[in-house]
Amino acid sequence: MKLLVLSLFGLLFTLQTQAQYKISGTVSDVAGQPLAGAVVTVKEQPSLGTVADTEGHYEITLPGKETYTLCASFVGYEPVSEKIAAGQTGPVNFRLAERSTMMDQVVVTATRTPKLLKDVPIVTRVISEADIKQVDATHVGDLLQSELPGIEFSYSMNQQVSLNMSGFGGNSVLFLVDGERLAGETLDNVDYSRLNLDNVGRIEIVKGAVSSLYGSNAIGGVVNLISRESREPWSVNLNGRYGAHNEQRYGGSVGFNQGRFNSTTNVQYTSIDAIDLSKGTDNAEVGDYSTIYGHTALNIKERLVVTATEGLKFTARAGYFFRERDASESIKDRYRSFSGGLKGNWAITPSDDLELSYAFDQYDKSDYLVPTSRDVRDYSNVQHTLRTLYNHTFAGKHILTVGGDYMRDYLMSYQFTDNGSHTQHTADA
Repeated sequence: MKLLVLSLFGLLFTLQTQAQYKISGTVSDVAGQPLAGAVVTVKEQPSLGTVADTEGHYEITLPGKETYTLCASFVGYEPVSEKIAAGQTGPVNFRLAERSTMMDQVVVTATRTPKLLKDVPIVTRVISEADIKQVDATHVGDLLQSELPGIEFSYSMNQQVSLNMSGFGGNSVLFLVDGERLAGETLDNVDYSRLNLDNVGRIEIVKGAVSSLYGSNAIGGVVNLISRESREPWSVNLNGRYGAHNEQRYGGSVGFNQGRFNSTTNVQYTSIDAIDLSKGTDNAEVGDYSTIYGHTALNIKERLVVTATEGLKFTARAGYFFRERDASESIKDRYRSFSGGLKGNWAITPSDDLELSYAFDQYDKSDYLVPTSRDVRDYSNVQHTLRTLYNHTFAGKHILTVGGDYMRDYLMSYQFTDNGSHTQHTADA
């Protein structure tokens, strides 16, 4: 009897073993690079599944002699399904293509080379164009305060806007426009009014020290405003806004995308009346001052992209900014900037690319004396920057970056004796 029971048990074990079969294979991207951590599941039995190892290899045991559907998926990639014949033993390999929606979230700020947000080694926040439109902020400070914790914009001396980001002031947080620095400062802060949100495609924010890439004034973080490119053959956008204290904003942009040319022209005008803080109170003064100055601002920008060949692209940009603030009945504060630049990107091979750029930015301050109609300039900062950057990709996913830049920085200021000036030359590699 004991022999009969053991024989029956052995027969059942043999039948159960024969009723199962194993399927193995690899999961990789379209370039053949393994996707470690990719998930492989069975459509007909959702409880069955496995995870690919560091080499992209997987193995899964299927019950019964039936036909199954294997599904491979990975974050940021389109899932792929494959029908498995009953009892199939050969390898089943999957190649996944990146999702087109993920391609829009390209980060250059954290690494100086374009990378998908999911692949960036440094924690980076991206504010998309849709987020910018939803907030409908007139000022970049309003947008950042609504989207990021730990950031605050407030008035400092002489009613200039001051930044505090996680305990760091404006002199420790670097603001860039398309990767280029802004000239000029007002009490250690750039003139945030220059940052026109109407032509911004996305904003990349890196919190924490990025000094190894951008220098000592980036120990608190980097905020990079990336301009929007035209997607339609022709496009026209007009917008306006009206608020309390006669706050007005009018803007418009014209873009075209024809053949090798892509151009966007943007104009924005903003204004607001002075705000009397003592109105409706018994105090003649409220806090340090009783009136918030009114101002007007005009911002004009042009960006032209020319694709010379399939691997060679040139980007030219130019801009003008003017702001006037009613500091008193006899004096108006004026702020101006002129900017421009030219950048060339050359994809030499699929593994090698070269970038060469020149940028110019000038920021001036002056006092407009109303009684005499004189415009007295007492501050000017002019920056010329040359940069070259070479990237080589090897072993499929490793990037070697070599480059250097040179900057000529001219500063004339009322803080120097007799409104003197100084010039500084900086080069690094």
